[in-house]
Amino acid sequence: MRKSVSAIGLLSLLFVFGAKAEAELNLASMDWSVKAPHNLAKEPPSRKVVEEFLQLGDDNANSPSLCSFTFADLRRNGTLTLLYASDSSGRGFCNEIEMVDRTGATFELSNLDTSEAFGDGDDVRKLVKDLDNNGHLELVVAMLIGGYQGRVYCTLEWPVIFAWTGGDYTDVSRQFNWFYRQRLAVLQSQLNEPPTTRGPEGEIEVFSSESPSVEAQVIKRRSASTSALSSETFDSDCTRANAAKTERFLGISREAGMDDAIRWSDSDDPLQREFAATVFDDIGTPEALAHLKNLASDSDPSIAVVAKDHLRFRAVNAPPATIYRFDTIPCQLKARSLSCDDSAH
Repeated sequence: MRKSVSAIGLLSLLFVFGAKAEAELNLASMDWSVKAPHNLAKEPPSRKVVEEFLQLGDDNANSPSLCSFTFADLRRNGTLTLLYASDSSGRGFCNEIEMVDRTGATFELSNLDTSEAFGDGDDVRKLVKDLDNNGHLELVVAMLIGGYQGRVYCTLEWPVIFAWTGGDYTDVSRQFNWFYRQRLAVLQSQLNEPPTTRGPEGEIEVFSSESPSVEAQVIKRRSASTSALSSETFDSDCTRANAAKTERFLGISREAGMDDAIRWSDSDDPLQREFAATVFDDIGTPEALAHLKNLASDSDPSIAVVAKDHLRFRAVNAPPATIYRFDTIPCQLKARSLSCDDSAH
């Protein structure tokens, strides 16, 4: 789950930038402790210094770009963690969220499986929460159920809670049922009040709940001419699907949202049928998968492909996009010149 990166290896990279000899610009040699005179959380280094430390940015060929960063005591051990997000797509997705922890003479590079993150890397400071107000910090990352599929009818957004558990940064969402019950209450209240407005060029503004506040997210769909459905129907469908997902998570009903998904799968609107395929896959019951198989034979090739993809992932026992796991990205896949020691997992 982690990679150990030698401090010497990182320092050797920084020596390339010999013109910047000031000690404060050498992040690898700085004191990362919470009690340090120069607290990195309160007085963070410049973006350029962090880019050089991580070997990100324009000065490094074929390297991801740094989107945002912050320092926080995520491990609760008195040493700060560098939390950052990068983008390797060139499209500003900012969904690669990672942490660097200093452990004695080495640095540990950890990676959250946030390939389906919903743009939360734009400002990683917003991910850091103390949900229980007990001094233990968590990361709350909004994910896309079913993965990024371009401009679709509706995108399901699901908040996943990660925390340091002594050996890894893991998904601890099950420990915060109150968080999801509060989310469900907000979603159910939204069903009684149309909260959407139509934006330019077919964009829909959808309000998503995130305890304790409700924040607006903009979800793009295909142009209005592609679908005859009203913005009110769109909003209601998205909210109902998100509420049903939350009910399934909380164990209120294993098949919550099934009736809606069946209705969408019978729709004349291809975008609704495509949406139904994602919901059936997320429900995952035998009945839901039977309906998903039917959509794999849909007359619209794009819908059939989406349904077949969901089924194929299940057939090869690959983790579906709705399961979020902590994973390690080997250094050789990072397109960086870091000296990695695979012995520390």
